[in-house]
Amino acid sequence: MAIFEKLFDNLKSSKLKELKEKKQEGTIDGISKNIIESCINEIADKTYSQFKNNTPKILDEQKTITDSFVVRNNGVWSSEFDKLEMLIYICCEASENFFNSYEETEGSKNDMVFYAVKRLHARACNIAKEILWLLRGGYADGAEARWRSLYEVFIITSFLCDHNNELATRYINYEAVEKYQAMNQLIKYNQRLNFEPFEVAEHDVIKKNYDMVITKYGKDFKNRNAWASEILKNKAPSFSHIEESINFDHMRPFYKQASYNVHAGASRLFYNLGVLDEKAVGIHAGPSSFGIAGPIDQTALTMSQITTRLLNLSSSIDNIVFMNIIDKLNNDIRSLLIKSSKN
Repeated sequence: MAIFEKLFDNLKSSKLKELKEKKQEGTIDGISKNIIESCINEIADKTYSQFKNNTPKILDEQKTITDSFVVRNNGVWSSEFDKLEMLIYICCEASENFFNSYEETEGSKNDMVFYAVKRLHARACNIAKEILWLLRGGYADGAEARWRSLYEVFIITSFLCDHNNELATRYINYEAVEKYQAMNQLIKYNQRLNFEPFEVAEHDVIKKNYDMVITKYGKDFKNRNAWASEILKNKAPSFSHIEESINFDHMRPFYKQASYNVHAGASRLFYNLGVLDEKAVGIHAGPSSFGIAGPIDQTALTMSQITTRLLNLSSSIDNIVFMNIIDKLNNDIRSLLIKSSKN
């Protein structure tokens, strides 16, 4: 029987008996409905009160379970996690060193490619750290889903680096389109969401910026990824079009697999990175030490690629040395993963 059904049946019987003793008048349907609602509310109130009173104890128990797992998981993958963390650290340090050096030069002032990829790489560093956190916690599927975002940042960064300031400027200006479209979505569902309406001044600024870029680039600039349309000769290019243009469409199978952890398709009903045999184990919900290797490898590779792509913008001694270190770390991680797969 379900958790609350027995409580509900006992409480209902008690209330019905009480009504009979009082000889309360009313239709059977009306009385039954009131009793059901009363019983459910009473059970919910009492149970909620118990949960509130027991919250510290329950959370302490959950924390103990979680902490114990994290210790075990980090024991299993300690070398790989440490190498990945070091790789992420070096990539972030290398980019910061490059940015600081380049910003002191005259050429940085009007370099829109630099302006865009600097911010993209900062996003990459954040995402990589999020992935490492998820992996340490035993959430390989979540890590793979975040890798999908890291890979997208890499593709866009590479695409921008392959072209010029004009493309980077279009990319940056496309923010006006995204903000305008997001504002219209909020306005459409404002009442249902019970949100405060947009301030007139804020609405006008967003609309003004949108009108400016549409005037500058044409009405088709409102289309999907239209900032890349001139280069790709496509009025509404998809992400896969951008991916193909830099010859990275061979990564599409991995990107597609990672997408299963983002969307609610049927593919992930029967497959989970954290389970060796889903059919034997059943539905899995929670951390696991299985399935960790793939996201480690993907993150290390993509983080190395995006940082190397960035550092290649300048052939300074510092950048060359950093690229060499990153390559060595990436190879070390790959070697560790190959070794662990054989054990």
